[in-house]
Amino acid sequence: HFTTKLEERCASELIKKKLNDLPKPRWIDIIKMRYGIFDESFMDKYGFDENKINELRSKRLCGFSLETIGDILGFSKERIRQLEKESLKYMKETFANDPEISEFRY
Repeated sequence: HFTTKLEERCASELIKKKLNDLPKPRWIDIIKMRYGIFDESFMDKYGFDENKINELRSKRLCGFSLETIGDILGFSKERIRQLEKESLKYMKETFANDPEISEFRY
């Protein structure tokens, strides 16, 4: 189990790093909010502290709901869903042949 947990943590850290390679800053913010990746730069950008993050997370176990993200960014939840879909498609296509990420595929 230790090896699996270690691999998951390494993969998670790599994905966080790769997020910064996305071409649209809005995509980065949406993915971070949706999947609960709240690093220091994100928290500073939006003026969030731990209490605010926990309050916003209350609607969802890890990250924020589409509606919450829409409220923060000034878009409808449907537009956030579309942007999330675009960013995930881009990540899948772009990172598919990335040697750093391929080592974590089973």
